[in-house]
Amino acid sequence: QVEFCAGKEGVSVCHGDSGVPIVQQAVSGAWFQFGIVSWGRRCAVKDEPGVYSRVSAYCDWINTTTKGV
Repeated sequence: QVEFCAGKEGVSVCHGDSGVPIVQQAVSGAWFQFGIVSWGRRCAVKDEPGVYSRVSAYCDWINTTTKGV
């Protein structure tokens, strides 16, 4: 799977949010990015979460593309 839905009531993605990261704090206390806003139907509407691209699905491409940067 390369996409997933996320959000909570009254909070979702809006126009212009594409590319914004979604992060989570690990048990260790470190923060990590696991998704990037892809799209959403409407802003902050109940039961309409945003759609995110899963970063882990693109790790090989990211590492190859940014090698040496």
